[in-house]
Amino acid sequence: MKIKSCAVPSFFVDSLPNISKSECREMLRSIEIKATASDIFVWLKQLRIAPYSYDLFDNGNRESPDYIIENLPPLKINTHFLLAFHVFEFEENSFIACRFCEPINTPVNLYMKGLFFEYRIIVQGTRAKLWCKIKGYFNTDLSSRGFFFIFCLVNKIMMKRQLKNI
Repeated sequence: MKIKSCAVPSFFVDSLPNISKSECREMLRSIEIKATASDIFVWLKQLRIAPYSYDLFDNGNRESPDYIIENLPPLKINTHFLLAFHVFEFEENSFIACRFCEPINTPVNLYMKGLFFEYRIIVQGTRAKLWCKIKGYFNTDLSSRGFFFIFCLVNKIMMKRQLKNI
């Protein structure tokens, strides 16, 4: 799929039904990369084993590999992804959609009812744009709004680093 650089693509996670008695909140990030969709997708599949952001904080101080791991098993639905997610849907060289592991355990369940994210690759000539959309369903109380604010700040820092590393 080719689009203009300013157009926001359609995301699989937008087709999911809303979770009742919660507020849907979204975040959108992107980066342009001089690579093919298949090159980018190989790195996205490696998010199963490494976060590619700040390893000290989110990878037990283990370094994310700076090379392609050739013998990873094929990507499948329900495959563990990042620290607390599972693959919900994917299309090779196009997108990977994930959901937060269920049940959502304490203390996160006090603030959130569900969290989905999707990495989507959009080809633009010799470049591609990698998008990440996060769609969360949060409780409506004041502490949940505070949790979402902190979540956004941390996510912005971590996601920026992750997208640059990919």
